[in-house]
Amino acid sequence: MAHVAQLLHINGSISKIRIDQSNQLIMKRLGFHYFSDTQHFRQYDLQIWLPRLKSFGAQWLVLNAPTNRAIPEAFIKALIDSDIKPILHFHIHPNHIPDQDDLQLLFNTYKRWGVQYAALFDQPNTHNVWRSSDWAQIDLVERFLDIYIPLANHCLNACLTPIFPPLKPGGDYWDTAFIRRVLESLQRRGQHELLEQLILGAYSDPGEKPIQWGAGGPERWPNARPYFTPQGVEDQRGFRIFDWYMAISQAVLSSPLPLFLFNLGYSSTVDNYLHRNLTIARLLAGDFIEGYEVIPPEVIGGAFKSLTDSSESDQEGWFGQNGKSNRQAEAFHQLAKKISVRNQSKHADPSIIRHYLLLPTFEWGISDFHLDVIRPIIKRYQPTIGFSLDEAKNARRVTVVGGEEVFSETILNQLRAAGITVNRIDENGTNIASVIATLS
Repeated sequence: MAHVAQLLHINGSISKIRIDQSNQLIMKRLGFHYFSDTQHFRQYDLQIWLPRLKSFGAQWLVLNAPTNRAIPEAFIKALIDSDIKPILHFHIHPNHIPDQDDLQLLFNTYKRWGVQYAALFDQPNTHNVWRSSDWAQIDLVERFLDIYIPLANHCLNACLTPIFPPLKPGGDYWDTAFIRRVLESLQRRGQHELLEQLILGAYSDPGEKPIQWGAGGPERWPNARPYFTPQGVEDQRGFRIFDWYMAISQAVLSSPLPLFLFNLGYSSTVDNYLHRNLTIARLLAGDFIEGYEVIPPEVIGGAFKSLTDSSESDQEGWFGQNGKSNRQAEAFHQLAKKISVRNQSKHADPSIIRHYLLLPTFEWGISDFHLDVIRPIIKRYQPTIGFSLDEAKNARRVTVVGGEEVFSETILNQLRAAGITVNRIDENGTNIASVIATLS
């Protein structure tokens, strides 16, 4: 589900670049975690929770899947018939691997019912997942892959898409170092089919950090190191963990892998948690919010923390044990309705563009200099890119590349008068950093 870049070459020059972010794809990012146990798969449970999930516009539901039996077919098919994609999370222990023939049969059954995604294992970069004697041995990543690869290939054999297990951010074995070693090893072992299909899982729990913590990844925070984050430096341990994982897969594989985000959202112990959770939901839904960087299209979806809370307060979840909505659920439901109305409007009017990067045209094409200047904006914001002032008039934000001799202030003021936010990158690109800061 990565973005689609169309490059049309005329006489060796680029005449048009467009990065297409479909509103339909963006809307399919919203999801939730179901109960943490494996006991709520009855028809009674469906009657309670399916209408609530549909009212939220949920597109994903993470289910904790047992390895010794299948979740009932009626439950799985009811989700799929409602356009909710189940992600089966098998919390397999590295020291207690189920019979592989039984797992293959289970995977085949789920695929026959319409399931597409399976996450195997959970937080293998933490000490408590392993026996102490196994943890203490060298080459933990290699030993984990010896276990993981056969099971992931069973997923592929069943035509399921494997999601690499979400790691503990930081963790006893630093998660970014773990991911890098995993991708390097899979490449070295010739696991090309697995790498082509693999989705990275990431625990995107922001804790008490601001939503923008770590945004920009290692490119913006080069002094962040495994096990050591200097004062004043931000790292991957927050909502924007995907920026870091994408940078790693880009460096190792030359292109970023898609990601799915687990455990989204702030708890009720964090100040202004409701507003923050709604902001994350809006970002997932593709809203442009001043002061926040857009979520890249490589993030295919995310699941907010459990629908319900086991505590008596019912404040951690979205609903009480009896399905009664709390303040957070009511606010999210109103947001979901607004998003639905907005996207129906956008579907009716495809001319609306979130962010347009307007480039100058020359008889000989476009210069490598301009391509170099705009590269960081393309990587970070995935704008629509083109050369048409008329197209730019259909955008909410326009970033112009070039001085007044190319795009006069009179022209830009016309855009501003139409309510469009306009930024200019000067001809030599010296103000690119300040422009990016404005976009952020």
